[in-house]
Amino acid sequence: MNTNKTYTHRAIHQYAPKNTFHPTAHGKKDLPAVIRACLLGMAGITTIIIGVLLSMNAFENGSTFTLILGIMAGLIGLVSISFNGYLYKKEMI
Repeated sequence: MNTNKTYTHRAIHQYAPKNTFHPTAHGKKDLPAVIRACLLGMAGITTIIIGVLLSMNAFENGSTFTLILGIMAGLIGLVSISFNGYLYKKEMI
């Protein structure tokens, strides 16, 4: 009876799916790459929108400081979106 149980377990485990999920304590592998890429992309787009709104406010009020701040925010948003593609490609390989 004991050998039948061992044979059955061996036969079942041979075709069972392997558990490949290993959570880490640091959180690097907790979020999949797709979710991380979406969050960074949304943050970059939000930064670009803030830059556009600041620049539009500068044209309305004539403030040079707000215009420069808006342009810098837009450039930071563009850099983060560009870096997002590199990070996503690196994590998927």
